[in-house]
Amino acid sequence: MEVKPIGYINSLFTFKNGTPRQPSVCPFARGSLEVEKSIFTNPDHSLEGLEEFSHVWLIFVFHKNNTQYVKAKVKPPRLNGKRVGLFSTRSPYRPNAIGLSLAKLDSVEGNTLHLSGIDLLDGTPILDIKPYIPQYDSPIISTKSPHSIESQCSTEEDIKEESDCALKKLEDSDLSSEVKQEEKEIKSELNAYTEESSEQSCHNITYVKGPLTDIETEKQICDSQSDSNETQGVTNSARKTDIKSAKWISEAPISKLDVTITERAKSQLQKFSKLAENPDFRLKFLHSAEEALEAIKAILSEDPRSIYRRQKCEDSLYYFTVDVLHVTCWFDDDVVEVVKVQPVLYAEHLKAS
Repeated sequence: MEVKPIGYINSLFTFKNGTPRQPSVCPFARGSLEVEKSIFTNPDHSLEGLEEFSHVWLIFVFHKNNTQYVKAKVKPPRLNGKRVGLFSTRSPYRPNAIGLSLAKLDSVEGNTLHLSGIDLLDGTPILDIKPYIPQYDSPIISTKSPHSIESQCSTEEDIKEESDCALKKLEDSDLSSEVKQEEKEIKSELNAYTEESSEQSCHNITYVKGPLTDIETEKQICDSQSDSNETQGVTNSARKTDIKSAKWISEAPISKLDVTITERAKSQLQKFSKLAENPDFRLKFLHSAEEALEAIKAILSEDPRSIYRRQKCEDSLYYFTVDVLHVTCWFDDDVVEVVKVQPVLYAEHLKAS
């Protein structure tokens, strides 16, 4: 099967050093993707409607892999040397060098996507773009039973929708003062439910349709499970997750690093801006020196070093680039210090590495 790139990422990461291993590590990591005219006669037509989505999946090729061999077991940097099966990782060295990345879609202009939170090298070939759809891409399993529709627990959103509908019908009806008083009681009862929704209890609330003389059967409404929200991050009270990931993802044997910067490096960083007179100091993707510093801290706090550099080159300086900045730093236990910031063009040696 033959595949053809639909375009190539224009990214602030020009070298593998310092490029985040996962998207969203650095929110300021901006880039763009232009759908090539060789793919469609009118490439801008292919992007119509995509602006309605906040994020997109990018299917890409690891074009900078420097080995043709792949292993069944690999050492993810996050595991600090421990081996696990290749397919339980996001390692770039795979039988087919294909990657998947989730990027924030900032805007669409013609045939160009403007992205942020990316983890892709400049020039990365993109094979496909797909919208991120949380209703499909987030595996949440409903607890609703098909055999007990009337007694099922509803979500708070469902409850609000149903109650609003019922009360709207009441408002549309020609109600007597006695009926209106009962309507107020229903509203009061619903408000009480909302206020107590974090408690684990069930309430019987009467729903009405049309005049109050046509009262429908009662439905049982369950409050949201606060402990589920805290542990699973699920806000939908009628659903629970059946989602898990390897323990080392959230409890890695390595911790985040504290990032410091020398006064000299801070002074050097202030020379960079969008409007710098010297084009060597003119930022392309980042908006300011302050934003550049935040990007540097985000990248370094996740320890971008390989296992080999972490274990064999502890005393060596580490270099990486972001936008037009070439950053020099050194690591000491749980601290990394930025010691020098200069334009990429002033560090020609990096291009040969």
